[in-house]
Amino acid sequence: MTYQEAKYATSLTTTALTAVVYAMRVQPLYASGYFDGPDGMALTGRAILILIGGIVVAGIIGQILLAIGTSIAGAELEMNEDERDKLIELKAMNLGFSIFGAGFLASFIALALGWPPFEVFHFIIYAMVICGLMADIIRIWLHRRGF
Repeated sequence: MTYQEAKYATSLTTTALTAVVYAMRVQPLYASGYFDGPDGMALTGRAILILIGGIVVAGIIGQILLAIGTSIAGAELEMNEDERDKLIELKAMNLGFSIFGAGFLASFIALALGWPPFEVFHFIIYAMVICGLMADIIRIWLHRRGF
């Protein structure tokens, strides 16, 4: 596995684990009515900010640990990006933004149909998470395929 593939796999893993931990912590709170009432949207906003911060911090820690592990193993870190890497990045971002756009549109349709705002905001957040996960999967697949 190349360093680029390991970098994307680390991003994929940290994002997925953080989102799963968040969902496992928020679901019981939502079921108990924690997000109901006049402060419900403020609490939802705080919960979402914690998720975003958690994804960022986990991603940074994961990338640092990957770089340290790669250095300890004696492998060279190939930091150079060529045209192929840039094209792979462009294709992955294109797919990711398409997924997020579809999720964003679906969330506003759900809001128009009367879904609770808590669920709509989480629909948007999970569209962002799925966007990132799919982009990382596409990056790994394109690197493995050779383009």
